Amino acid sequence: MAYPSFSEIELPEARLRPGTKTIPMTDNSTDASSSDGLGTGGSGTAEPAGTVIPERPDFPVDWEDEIEPTLLWSWDNFHSPLPRTQMTTAVGSFSRAGSNAAGKYLGTYRSGSRSKIVNGYPYNASTAPPLTDEEKAGRTQNIDPQMHRVRANWDTKWLPELKADLKEMKAVHFSELNPGELWQTIENMLTTHLRHWDIHFRVVVPVI
Repeated sequence: MAYPSFSEIELPEARLRPGTKTIPMTDNSTDASSSDGLGTGGSGTAEPAGTVIPERPDFPVDWEDEIEPTLLWSWDNFHSPLPRTQMTTAVGSFSRAGSNAAGKYLGTYRSGSRSKIVNGYPYNASTAPPLTDEEKAGRTQNIDPQMHRVRANWDTKWLPELKADLKEMKAVHFSELNPGELWQTIENMLTTHLRHWDIHFRVVVPVI
């Protein structure tokens, strides 16, 4: 599979302001679905709009358009309990690209999501239409064969690949690299990082 290059990865714009932990920005009785289309956090479909929670003075939000305030935004407080730095946000874009790659491999990928970095915290909202019965059946048909191949693929393909990658990465002596070599090494490692997230979701999604 051809992965996007370093320059092709879309980096979310970070709006870093002093803030505190907060609750999702809309009040809705249903949880926000996964924004990567993998089905890891819900149905992968947009939920009905809820009631907009009034903006707090200690947690300002800049909306891009009139649609954003009506969406159900989910804060990933498991992976990001603290505000992200701009570097963490940039590297996180590669893991997101890896999850999208896995979704395409598994046949579960659906476009239709928005993401924002608000005061350092990552938020996601689904804008995808509800899954049709045909789409649900297609997902099941795609995932079922993967379930039976996960262990074999892990033992014979993915685990050896991960071990070889980590061995190669540990052998790099960064202090011995000139600026051009350093930049190329970082690009290569970020591409490997993307691939590792691809493998992660290829293993996890069929299981869950």
